Amino acid sequence: MTLDPRSVVMADTLEGLGTDALSRYYVLILCLKGTACFMFNKSKYVIRKGDAVAIVVGEMVHDVTWSADLMVKVAYISPELIALSTPSQTNFGMSGFVTLFHHPVAHLMEREQKSCLRQFMELERRLKMTYHYFYWECVIMVLQGFYYDIYNVQYRIYGDEMMPLQSANIVGQFIDMLRNGDYRKYRQMAYYADKLNISSRHLSEVVSKNTGITPNRWINMMVSLDISHELRNSTISISEIAYKFHFSSLSYFVRFVQKNLGATPTDIRGRHHVKQEEKYCK
Repeated sequence: MTLDPRSVVMADTLEGLGTDALSRYYVLILCLKGTACFMFNKSKYVIRKGDAVAIVVGEMVHDVTWSADLMVKVAYISPELIALSTPSQTNFGMSGFVTLFHHPVAHLMEREQKSCLRQFMELERRLKMTYHYFYWECVIMVLQGFYYDIYNVQYRIYGDEMMPLQSANIVGQFIDMLRNGDYRKYRQMAYYADKLNISSRHLSEVVSKNTGITPNRWINMMVSLDISHELRNSTISISEIAYKFHFSSLSYFVRFVQKNLGATPTDIRGRHHVKQEEKYCK
């Protein structure tokens, strides 16, 4: 098995959290000391010693700040590696994904904190063993133990109700299509329902009931996040971005951005450049 060496990125700071370079990654964090704040899914979260964080949609993280004494363990995991290492029980993994989407931060009991720290240390140890013939298989084994520990904490806090297998399959396949970028060309729910061989109504009912978010909102959310990231790249023109997302006209693209992101593409790009200049002037 061969994967990109940067399929796992380890860190001891939060400097990479919320950056374009690591926005596609899933993020696991254990806070050992100090405090940090971040915005995710339109909510503000504060983490302190003993808190664990699991972020399943990295593109949604922004406004990250932390105290001078912050000590953390961080693992960024690529979508490709997540797909290979997620536990095989589809409803188990999908239930965990949905719970983490709504509740990314949890305070760990002392024994859970020790177990989580051991998992980070074991992952770091395994990542150094590049000479091992079964290198990625061993990394995946460690990650699966990590996931089960996370789900165990979820069960302690939120109970053991699992999403029905049939519903988990539908939600999982729908989310996978969004992760694969289908939304760049297809923004109508009917496309996804047709791919799943179910009616649009059934897709809407299953996704809304099990995630708390309608399929249309999921689609618009992923499109908006992706466009927002593309607008930060000054090397590609606004017209090219509109074409990349298969908008029928530039004016339609501008209206979509203004409605979903609250400003025109030009204004969003301008604000980002100002922030970058302020960052470098400090």
